[in-house]
Amino acid sequence: FVSCPRLLKTAEGVNVLVERKKGDKVERVLTNIEYCDFARYGIEDKPLEEGGRYSRFTCNTNILFARLQEIEKAVSLCPYPGLLINIKPATFVSSSGEKKQIAMGRLESTMQNIADVFIEEHPVSSEPKTEKTFVMYNDRKKTISTTKKAYVPGGSLQETPEQGF
Repeated sequence: FVSCPRLLKTAEGVNVLVERKKGDKVERVLTNIEYCDFARYGIEDKPLEEGGRYSRFTCNTNILFARLQEIEKAVSLCPYPGLLINIKPATFVSSSGEKKQIAMGRLESTMQNIADVFIEEHPVSSEPKTEKTFVMYNDRKKTISTTKKAYVPGGSLQETPEQGF
């Protein structure tokens, strides 16, 4: 994964190391949790420093570097990684002309969760890390800008590829 500092309360996922105990071993996997699933996993988006604007969690930028042969194997095991329902409030006008708001959702498959297939088994007492997967950190404006949104002439450069320059 490529990661960078994450602004508080943004619609961005986070990279995490998940551990599951299996007898006298522990399974570890480096993965992504999307912002719409924070409550489900008990993640509180708190600042890294008191009063700061950055989250204590780094951003999942949706940028992966991988060996294509390993991804092909992973896809055969998990063709639809990271299935989730992203529910948001939506406003619409009813047939009677009344403005209403309801919860609407869309089914998503998050490609970066293909990493969930790369499970590593370690002794319980070992250091919490992975050997085959890693996170590379970079400056936010040089990283997230390449993936977030396109620049609109006259608009803000924030989170656009142009901001990276």
